[in-house]
Amino acid sequence: MNEIKIDRPIGVLDSGVGGLTVMQSLKALLPGEDLLYFGDSANCPYGNRTKEDILRLMNKILDFMEERQVKAIAVACNTLSTLYDEYAPARHTRIFSIVQAAADDVARRNLKEVGLVCTEFTANSGLYQKLIDERCPNLPVYTASNHNLASTLDQGRFAEVPANVRANMERLFAKGHPKYVILGCTHYPIVQEEFEKAAPDVVFLDPAHAQAEDIKNWLAENGLLRQGHRGQLEVATSGEPSFYRDMCLRLGIGEPDILEQITLG
Repeated sequence: MNEIKIDRPIGVLDSGVGGLTVMQSLKALLPGEDLLYFGDSANCPYGNRTKEDILRLMNKILDFMEERQVKAIAVACNTLSTLYDEYAPARHTRIFSIVQAAADDVARRNLKEVGLVCTEFTANSGLYQKLIDERCPNLPVYTASNHNLASTLDQGRFAEVPANVRANMERLFAKGHPKYVILGCTHYPIVQEEFEKAAPDVVFLDPAHAQAEDIKNWLAENGLLRQGHRGQLEVATSGEPSFYRDMCLRLGIGEPDILEQITLG
């Protein structure tokens, strides 16, 4: 691995705006770090694509991140994290999976059962169940996938969200009624209040916090924490930049210092 410079940014990537929830957590936890975000809204949603297509798009984004010499990469997308073993070993940059962070968080909480709402691709991968079972054998994971909530949010169709979320939770409760439910798509915390309205007795777990903690711990262990600096936020997208500005403001991240539309490859 090449020498990592402390003043390089942390890369954050997703198929769309969902990963901004991870950037929100990173900014709060690591205010001195520069953050470089890429959202591939022109190709969102990834959760309904083939594995081969997802990997093709993912490798283009990773090439972009490594060209910008980021010191770490947060895969702020559950769908992309399910394919971690397909791309991470070939890369020189430390890559953090949000699915691994979520599974580790479940294990630390010592839960008796847990629910999962996510994209169809993430559900079909079975990775959440596998990783949780490695740490907590026989812990039930009740899963209900959602075909289009991520794309609905990426297109700003917020009026459709409440009915979509209610239907998703009804599908979950038909399988079990866990007290804790993982928001297994980074888009979903954008409308966490709708999940809480649909299921007021449930505690919803946002893996963004756990992933940000993992990155902070790794930076500290390797002497790469940047302090005494105002972190800069750079947002790049293949989609419409103004929508990303609006979403940053909605999430309380603030106005990006740099906002641009780019085409990869």
